[in-house]
Amino acid sequence: MKKILVLHRSQDACELLVEYLKIMGMNGANKIETYTDGAKAAEAVKSEICDIRLLVTADILPSVSGEEIAKLAKGLAREEGIDVPVLLVTAKDPDIALFKEAHQRFQSIGNGILVEPFSRKAFQDAVREAIAACN
Repeated sequence: MKKILVLHRSQDACELLVEYLKIMGMNGANKIETYTDGAKAAEAVKSEICDIRLLVTADILPSVSGEEIAKLAKGLAREEGIDVPVLLVTAKDPDIALFKEAHQRFQSIGNGILVEPFSRKAFQDAVREAIAACN
């Protein structure tokens, strides 16, 4: 069974994103796992890279950043000859000069970036686009 990993520092946010994924029907053929700690999420990525269908990560996590986890996932997937869709969730507004560099950096790593707050539809569209970019 393929896995969807949802990483966010807030368990409430993880649960909301899981609900959005369930509404899309993403839980049928996929097991959805949530992590609020970057180190635990990084271990899951290392041990399960071939089973990950989608990685949704906040940029700020305790221990290991979402950006570092995204780089790890993309690197390990490349070594395995696969691609893993990665969607970054951030509160950093790209129109603010301070955050432009962070957005550009992540765009070179992931398959999508979504600025909080966002609607269910915006999240679901971003998930579809990230998955399509890897197919």
